[in-house]
Amino acid sequence: MNDIDDLLVDLEEQEGIDLTYDELVPRTAHVIEHRYRDPDGTVCLSVANDSRTPMDYIMLTAPDVTRDRIAAFLKMRLPVATFEDLRARARERTESDHGALVRMAIAAEEPDQESIALIRQALHSSDDDLTLAAIEAACLTGWLHFLDELVTLHLRHSESETRALAGRAVQALIRASSPG
Repeated sequence: MNDIDDLLVDLEEQEGIDLTYDELVPRTAHVIEHRYRDPDGTVCLSVANDSRTPMDYIMLTAPDVTRDRIAAFLKMRLPVATFEDLRARARERTESDHGALVRMAIAAEEPDQESIALIRQALHSSDDDLTLAAIEAACLTGWLHFLDELVTLHLRHSESETRALAGRAVQALIRASSPG
């Protein structure tokens, strides 16, 4: 967080964009979000810390021109992984680093066969921790491709934590895909 604070000081000095700390929002038991806003409230930079993955990721909401300026500024100063890098890491490291699958899912936009296969394979894992990470990844993509597997996990998995998480993922996917 100190690095982000330093970056935001530089952002104001170099780009004239003043973002100050606004609030801390607990998202889940392992994800907290720090929000920064400009005085007008038109720019919001959220830094989410996921202690389970472990990773931090940034979400930016701003008018197009401002968003592009801030994104370019941050990309020059922070390590940024491309989706292809994240998918390659998930392919190579999912068994030893379950967070690799979640990191890939966070960056995913359009469904692709390899990402679907990686998540689907992990949903059928005998490793409960990997299955939990796969449920989270499936939900984060927002892709309905995983709905059948998630329903099955919700109804039939032997672990109550896995059933509960799968049920919440099913609900989230249905809500996200429903119009209105």
